[in-house]
Formats: sequence, C-alpha cells, structure tokens
Amino acid sequence: MAVKLFAAVDVGSFELELSIYEMNLKGRIACIDHVRHVIGLGNDTYRDGVISKEMLDELCATLSGFNDIMQGYHVEAYRAYATSALREAKNRVIVLDQIKVRTGLEVTVLSNAEQRYLTYSAIPLWMPSFKEVVEQPCAIVDVGYGSTQISLYDKGLLISTQNLGLGALRMQSTLEEFSFTGDVYNLAEELADNELDTFWRYGESKNIKRILAIGDCILLFVAKVMHMPKAQVIRSEDFIRTYMEVRKTSANDMATNYGIPEEYAKLILPVAMIYYRFLNNSGATEIYLPGVNLSDGMATEYANKQKLLPAASVNDFAKESLEAARRIRNRYMGNADHSETLSDIAALLFDNMKKQHGLGKRSRLLLQMAAILHDCGKFINMSLPGECSYCIVKSTEILGLSTQEQAILANVIRFNTIALPFDEKPEDVLTSESYRTVIKLTAILRLANALDRSHRQKIRDIRVTLKDEQLQIVVDSKSDIALERGMLARKADFFAQVFGIVPVLKQKRKL
Repeated sequence: MAVKLFAAVDVGSFELELSIYEMNLKGRIACIDHVRHVIGLGNDTYRDGVISKEMLDELCATLSGFNDIMQGYHVEAYRAYATSALREAKNRVIVLDQIKVRTGLEVTVLSNAEQRYLTYSAIPLWMPSFKEVVEQPCAIVDVGYGSTQISLYDKGLLISTQNLGLGALRMQSTLEEFSFTGDVYNLAEELADNELDTFWRYGESKNIKRILAIGDCILLFVAKVMHMPKAQVIRSEDFIRTYMEVRKTSANDMATNYGIPEEYAKLILPVAMIYYRFLNNSGATEIYLPGVNLSDGMATEYANKQKLLPAASVNDFAKESLEAARRIRNRYMGNADHSETLSDIAALLFDNMKKQHGLGKRSRLLLQMAAILHDCGKFINMSLPGECSYCIVKSTEILGLSTQEQAILANVIRFNTIALPFDEKPEDVLTSESYRTVIKLTAILRLANALDRSHRQKIRDIRVTLKDEQLQIVVDSKSDIALERGMLARKADFFAQVFGIVPVLKQKRKL
C-alpha cells in the first residue's frame, strides 16, 4: 500500500515544531516523529513589535535543522505556517524573506481564522465522537500562547467564534511590564475576566454543556498536575479543584514537583486559569481533550486534498460558513426572507452559467454568503449599505474562509450597490484572478437582487436557459413584476459586459 510522508512546520509564538506524518490510502494518519524548539518569538513581537536580529538568527538556524530532518525522511510535501508572533510583527516581510533565503523553506503567515480553521478541521479525525459531542451546546476553547479562540457549537454547527487577547505568553508579558510583585494570579484573573465578561455580553449563548480544550499547556496541566496522562474527558469539578490546589505554586515549584520544563511551567497556570474562569461563567460540566494542534490540522488539510480521507472524517465548513453568515445577518437585523430568496436565485443563476463564469464551488459558496449578508450594513447606515456591510464582513471572523476569500466576499457585497472600478482592483484583493472573481460574482448578485427588488418574493418558480446569446429567465408569478423587470433592465448592461450574454426576463403567468 502506498504510504505518503508529510511534514508540518509550526512557527509559533513560543516554540517551533516539526511533525512528520505517515499517511496511507485508507485514511490513516500517524505522527511518526516530532521535534520541538522553544523560542520566544512572541516576547519580541508583543513587547517591541518586531522580531530582533538575534531571534531571527535562532529562528533560521532551527528551521534549517528542520529542513535537514525533512530531507532525511524524503518527505513528499510540507507546509510551514506562522501564527500571531509573525502575523503581528512589523518586520514580517523581511523575516519571511530571510527564512526563504537562509533555509529554503517557504513560510506562510496564517490569519487567525485560517489558523483556527486548520486546527478545528483535525478534530473529527482524532476525536471520532466530535459530531455527537457538538450536537449539544458546546464551546471549543483554544488557549494558545498569543490569544484564545472561543467557538460555540450547537446542533452540530458552528454558530459563532471570537478571538480574545488572552494568551499565556501575552499575559506573562503584560504582567512583567507592570512589574507586579503581589498576587500575580489575582491580576491575571482580572485581565481574563475583562475579556471573558465582554465575550459573554455579546456571545450567542451561555447554555454551554461541554468544553473542548485545545492547546499543549492544557494537556500538560491535565497529564502532569492532574495525573491523568491518557484522559480524554474530565469532570469540570475535578479540574477546578486541582487548579485551586496548585494556584499559589511558583513556576519553579511546578517544574520541580511535576517534572515540567521550567519554560513551560511558568505558562501552564495562566492557561489553566483561563479555563477556570471560563468554567465559572459557563457552567459546563465536562471537558473534552481532543489532543489536536495546528500541525495535525496541516496534515489533515494535505490528506484531504490528496483524497486520502473518508468523507465522515472531514468537517464540512461550507454549511457552517453559511450558518455563520445567517448569524451575522440576524445580529444586524438583516431581512431574512429577502436574503434567503436572493441566495437561492443567485445559486440558480450560478449553476446555469458554469461555462460563462468558469468558477468553482468555493465561489458559489461566497456568492450565497454575499446574498445573505448584502444588506447587513443598513443597521449602521441605510444610505451606505455597501460600505457598511463591507466593513462588517471584513471585521468579522468567519472560520473556513481564507483571508483572500473573505476579501472577495466583502468586496462583492460592497460593489453590489456602488460602481466597480474595472481598471484598479481593491487593495485587499491580492491577485488579478481574485478580482475577476469579484467582478463575476458582483454581476450575478446584482442580477439576482433585481429579481427580488420589491423584497416581496414575488418570483419563486424560476427556470434559466441560455439561448442565442441571451440568458432567458422564465418566471412563474401572478404578481405584477414591473419593478423587477425595470431593475433587471438596469443591471443588464453590466452583466452583458462581464459575461457577453444579455439577461431577459419572461413571465409565464400574468395578472
């Protein structure tokens, strides 16, 4: 049986990790080697805003060693991703260039949404009960070195996600900056509560039954401090009791008592404290430990693209992205009936124009999301719905979308109501190909919007055919569709410029 070797390189805020995975055609993925090097990239970034020369030298030397190991294994492919420390570094462009020149490795900086999406995508593969667990109200709490991501699930779907500026390394840097010499954990809990209180104020639900805890530090806490090395589910009351017992323990004593490297020991209790404060607010009774990390997500992503995974082990973020769009729309009091009708019409037009637009299923998803979210900006300013909707979408994390996909989505919504500059692409749309996608999806969205211009869903039964360079849209409606007919005529020129076909509206049943 063919076996593939894949390498995952995680350039994190506190450590560099290399994981070598073995995978086969039966969907088996196993980590066969793992190398970790502690390096405080986040200390530089969170304190000074840049990666220092000394840190860059250490970073490149370590990654060069990782590259030697990869070549020794003869891996077929690798992915090297960086997270918040490089994402927030002002000199990240220089750092990435030096890494490429000095090590030969191509490192990609992930957005926060991309980072969490990759990690979450690995959970169903490593935790077979995942889909059952998230049928009830559940929170994935991912406490990292730079930040904490809290994602709420209900009825098997991701309903909201928020990133909080709570991370072990960032919190430690803040405490050191304050030169605090009293009860460190009282101050840390105040910092955590400030973020968590805001989350609960704007969160979707407090009825959390279970928590999925992700992160190396929480695994160390459970394995070493709670003496549960193979635990996958623990009771919240046991976690809280253990935390309260060791809360006053110094990092030196933690390292000595539990056999934990000191550099990790000083971060374990801040991480445990964040979970403790979350448990106090949520009332969750169980904590699940999937034991996955970003490297597992990289391996899962690669295996999925190579079609090595069974469908049951792959999380479908397309459905969750649509549900997330609906939640955002509802938060800003968008017109649900109109936007759902618009989404259906836009998808129908898209499906009947495959030869004309040449786009794939991801573009179809973005079009449907654009239809759902196109008027959410009216909540802020009814005179500037496009610009305000654009700002909302750009500022809201939507797991499952890449940074570029989110930019495409936001710009399609923006140009639904304002003139689109053919000769100059928006700054946040990185490539000409992406901008062509924006133009095509905008033309389809505008046409679909014209077919429900009254917001009264007059048109329900629609048949679309291509004939003699015309896109014939035949509708079955007893209503007066003069407004829709007139608006479609307005949109026809732009649509024809983009696709080379003229939209024509025909009504089967008249008044």
